[in-house]
Amino acid sequence: MAVDERCLAAGGGRGNNAHRPGVWVKSPAAQSLTVSGEQGATVYVWNTGWNLTGVNGNSDTTVAAVVAFPLLTDNGKFSPSAKVISVWAWQGQGWAVNLPGEADKGEQYAKDNGLAFFTDLKHTQGFWTQVGVPGTAPAQPPDHPGASSTTTTITSGSTTTTTQPVTTTSTSLATSTTTTTQPGSTTIPLTSGWNLIGSRTPIPNVAQTFADTGKFVSVWKWLGTGWAVFLAGEETPGAYANSKGFEPLTKIVPGDGFWVNAAQGGGISLLGEMSVSTSLPLTKGWNLKCLLSPDQV
Repeated sequence: MAVDERCLAAGGGRGNNAHRPGVWVKSPAAQSLTVSGEQGATVYVWNTGWNLTGVNGNSDTTVAAVVAFPLLTDNGKFSPSAKVISVWAWQGQGWAVNLPGEADKGEQYAKDNGLAFFTDLKHTQGFWTQVGVPGTAPAQPPDHPGASSTTTTITSGSTTTTTQPVTTTSTSLATSTTTTTQPGSTTIPLTSGWNLIGSRTPIPNVAQTFADTGKFVSVWKWLGTGWAVFLAGEETPGAYANSKGFEPLTKIVPGDGFWVNAAQGGGISLLGEMSVSTSLPLTKGWNLKCLLSPDQV
């Protein structure tokens, strides 16, 4: 696990550069600790393997900032040896990569492998992180669900749509959190075809938000070991997902990264409250946590 140098058990103070106190929490069972505060502090929780996450907050950021102080786990338990091996973003027609542990951040690796190199992330963007032990070789993430060589034709009403779902044995579900509070709307730009995006605004009803078959084909969310999917215009909601061993996708929570297969370019506006709390995982027994915002307790 990466250790934030601002989080010291002996630290204190409330200034921007003050060390934050470590907090011991004894939990009777595995659960999440939810805290809130006015000063935003972004915490990403990533498990060993692949994690699909949305950018936290309402401002554009950088890969360096995102991977600076994550909480890294292995099957839900903190892993001191785990590192962020690679970060991946979708750029319309292919992958862009960043290797945080390399001196050049993976620029030469990208060139050698015919990939794009990137350092910046839009606040509406989704991205993959690969977490492993030092020495783990970078690998390409699970592709968008239309990249499989196996084609399945889905008939929804009078519309026939071709998609190419893929399954994978990669594991881990991203949990990303923020303490920022800001009501209002989020507008996410979409291009025709596949878009890897994220939203700080919850989408409690995916079927309602993505119902327009003139704009949307399908929406896919990574669940750690497989996909959840929603198909616009499907006569029997969830029928395709159930027939293929996927989960029906009904909601998206702040911090999720997800794929949207758009029928046309444009955008989608989401109205709602931004996330107002930070959720930290707790294992049964004692947990030592760092709260980077002094107003969280």
